Amino acid sequence: MRKKGLSGIIALFLVLFIHGCAKAEPEGEKAVPEETAPQVFYSVEFKVNGVGGVIFGDTNQKAEKGADGKPVSVLEKDGFTFAGWRISSPASPIVSSEPVFRAEDVRQDQIVYADFKQVYDDIPLISIETENAVSVSSKETYVRCSVAVSDPQNAENTFVSEAKIRGRGNASWSFVKKGYKIKFSKRVNLLSTGEAKEKDWTLISCYGDQSMLRNYAACRMGELLDGIEWSPSCSFAEVWLNGNYLGVYMVSDQVEENPTRVAVDESLRDEIDRDYLFELDMYAGGEYLVDNFACGGKPYTIHSDVTAEQGRFLRDYMIEADAAVQTGRREEVERYVDLSSLVDMFLLQEYSKNIDVGWSSIYLLKKAGGKIYFTAPWDFDLSFGNDYRLDDGSSAGIYAGQGRDGFGQNNFWFIRLWKEKWFRDLLAERWNSIGDILDQLSAEVKELGEKLEPSMKRNYKQWNMLSSRTHMQPNAVLACKTYAAHVQYLLDWMDARRDFLNQVLHN
Repeated sequence: MRKKGLSGIIALFLVLFIHGCAKAEPEGEKAVPEETAPQVFYSVEFKVNGVGGVIFGDTNQKAEKGADGKPVSVLEKDGFTFAGWRISSPASPIVSSEPVFRAEDVRQDQIVYADFKQVYDDIPLISIETENAVSVSSKETYVRCSVAVSDPQNAENTFVSEAKIRGRGNASWSFVKKGYKIKFSKRVNLLSTGEAKEKDWTLISCYGDQSMLRNYAACRMGELLDGIEWSPSCSFAEVWLNGNYLGVYMVSDQVEENPTRVAVDESLRDEIDRDYLFELDMYAGGEYLVDNFACGGKPYTIHSDVTAEQGRFLRDYMIEADAAVQTGRREEVERYVDLSSLVDMFLLQEYSKNIDVGWSSIYLLKKAGGKIYFTAPWDFDLSFGNDYRLDDGSSAGIYAGQGRDGFGQNNFWFIRLWKEKWFRDLLAERWNSIGDILDQLSAEVKELGEKLEPSMKRNYKQWNMLSSRTHMQPNAVLACKTYAAHVQYLLDWMDARRDFLNQVLHN
């Protein structure tokens, strides 16, 4: 029994030994673990298509192949509504209109676009958000802001930019609907206004003019009259500021020295006889001969950056020019003043019957080694029959050339030259040549008034003053109860004014 048991143990040991040898690895080789597939990730990027809102959440995600991405959401800016999400292209079909979106079953890199559209698409929209929602309460101190511009009719005008904003205007700064100046961090052509990209732009409230077209009409006439080298261009947009709807504004160039605005020769800035931009301006202030000077009983603001020596040169030249004008002799006037710009600016001021013709915003450019040129027509909200102080808004009567007794707004140069037959002959000749321009101007004002009517309904819902005296409106303007009536009043006034000047200048 003991021998048999020992034999069994030996046999079991041999079996186990042989089995182990069979499974032993060859010397020098190791076991290779089974391979697993590598993980694959794809990028999911979220972008805003144009302007109009912001995306909250992880906008640059990595999603494993076949997995879902993380959810993101949108928030609309004022004046916009969320349209939906688009994948791969800003023009691709909308795949979801829900405000929260998650990329599903991700199997390739993709870009997801959040698409927004204006609530009202009949006019461009400008949305301004100041840093920390600070109010814009100063005409001197800028506030940092972000500006989103949307133009449903021209995608090239749509952009977002950092900027600074402050108040602007003289008497208009006291209005409840304020005007503003924007300085962008980069050059832009705001709403294709004009032809060039610039940093400085103005938002004009037009609160004293219910048609909101008088400034446009004057600036546009300045563009059409080739005797005036430069005139501000104008567009219109609805404006939001820090969540508040401000209504319709006129967007315009800033009057300034600039190669694409009032062009000056930058290489001559240090010279005494250089280019100077200045303005007849009853609001003139600052340091005498550096910021302003006086001549012929009127103050002038110097808009060029000058030394006192340069300012003295400009003042002395103006004193000589004023003396030449007071002689009334053409050869003397022509030595100092460009007659083409003088005639065109006189006609623009007389046609619009602008009460402020001798008060402010009469811009002049003294060219290096040359004459004085009238330029940049500006601030016509009280023109075209919109001031009861001037003949109760009547379209009859010569004003720029004759002034009114007791008026501080009289323009002494225009009044003096109107007395001379040679000057009236130049005016008549030029007036008789611009009939097509006046036709075009009236047609464009009419067309623009019709185009703006839907947005003006929203503007006057915000500012309930269609029949209110917000500035100097005569009774005939206050009688207009609708926006269309205000536009028609302006058009009728322009026609009547043209008829009156035809009778005067033809004779």
